[in-house]
Amino acid sequence: MVQFQRLAPPDALRPWVACLTVIEHNGPARTANPQRVTPDGCVELNFNLGAPLLRTTATAMQRLVGAYVACRHARPYFVQRTGSTQVISVRFHPWGVPRLPGMAVHELADEAIAADEVFGPEVRSVEEEVLSTMGRAVALGRVTEFLVRTLPSYTTDALVIDAARQLSGTQETHALRKLEHRYGISARRLQQRFHEHMGMAPKAFLRLVRFQRALRGLQQGASCLDVAFDQGYSDQSHLVREFKAFAGLPPFRYGREAHPLNDAMLL
Repeated sequence: MVQFQRLAPPDALRPWVACLTVIEHNGPARTANPQRVTPDGCVELNFNLGAPLLRTTATAMQRLVGAYVACRHARPYFVQRTGSTQVISVRFHPWGVPRLPGMAVHELADEAIAADEVFGPEVRSVEEEVLSTMGRAVALGRVTEFLVRTLPSYTTDALVIDAARQLSGTQETHALRKLEHRYGISARRLQQRFHEHMGMAPKAFLRLVRFQRALRGLQQGASCLDVAFDQGYSDQSHLVREFKAFAGLPPFRYGREAHPLNDAMLL
C-alpha cells in the first residue's frame, strides 16, 4: 500500500518550496509496477531512505539512492521501486529552482543528478543524518533546517518570480504581452530571463501550467470536451495533442492507467 503525506513548507521556505512530501510503500519488489510521472516544471530534492528506485526514460535508466535532485523534465518518465521504500521529497516551485551563481538552470533537465551537484557537499552530511535517524519528524526537521539556512544564498530574479506567479494564475491568451507592458521589457528579454532563471521560455511554462490544469480536471472526472473548453484549448484535438506531448499518450489511455504517484503529486 502506498501512503502519501503532503506538508506545507514553513514560512521561511515558501518563496522557493511548494511542499514537502513523504512517500512510503512497504511491499515486495514483485508487486511493483512502473509509475508514470508527467512534467510539472518542478525540481525536487529527494532523500530515498529505502530500496533503490529505478527511473526510466525513453533513452536511459538510473538507480536512485540516497540524496538526489530530480530535475525539471519536458517528457514523462517512469519510476519503479525495487523493494520497500520511503522518500522525503522537497518540491520547489518552477520559479524556485535553486541556482548558484554561474549555474545554467536549463542544464538541470530531464535527468536525476547527485544532490551535491546543486546543493554542495554539505547536503551529504544531511543525507547521512537523515538515513541514520529512525524518526520522520527528526528527518524532516533536519532537511528543513538545512534549506532555511542555505536557500537565501541562491541567485533569484524577482521579475521572473513575479511573472511566473502571474502566469500560473491566468488563462489569458495575451498574458505575456500584458507582462511585457507591465515590466517595460521586450519579449526577447523576458524570454532570456525566464530561460536563465527557470530553464524554459514563458510560452513553454504557460503550456505546462495549462496541461497541469487539464490533468487536474480529468482527475476530478471532467470530460475531455469540458476540459478543453475550460482550459482554453482551441478544440478537443488540441488538448489530445498537448496531452500526448506531455504525458506520452492520449487522455483516454492515461485514464485507464493506475498512477497514484502522479495523482498525489498534482499541486
